[in-house]
Amino acid sequence: MNASEAGEILAKKRQNRRTRSSDVRKAASVLAKLGASKGGKARAAKLSPEERKRIAHAAAKKAGESHHRRAALLRKFRKALGEGV
Repeated sequence: MNASEAGEILAKKRQNRRTRSSDVRKAASVLAKLGASKGGKARAAKLSPEERKRIAHAAAKKAGESHHRRAALLRKFRKALGEGV
């Protein structure tokens, strides 16, 4: 399946014409791969080293916060269930 065929299948879906869900999934996958192959690399090429560093730092900070929230929630559940912390 090429991008043109994928676009036609998704257009039919938007017009509420009968399409098989497997065809729609395949079409969406083809189009996503086309964009994904360019997106991240193109964005990274436009960013300065300082901007990339700032974005990476913010992502690492978010990941750490998420880990701490999960750990705190797990401790809370274990305490509620009477298990050792």
